[in-house]
Amino acid sequence: MTATEVESKIMAMEKEIARLKERLERSEIDAAIRRSDEQFARGEGIPARQALESLRKKYNIPCR
Repeated sequence: MTATEVESKIMAMEKEIARLKERLERSEIDAAIRRSDEQFARGEGIPARQALESLRKKYNIPCR
């Protein structure tokens, strides 16, 4: 196998690794959203506006 062929195979493997990392990240995000939806359905969540207001106060972010 020539150096060019090896480099080509390495580049292909790097692309595949990047693609798999993206799939894993999307999968983790999907799972987090599902968990969040389930928690909210069980009454464990709070409305987004309330959460944002709480964060605004916690980090001293002024109102607009």
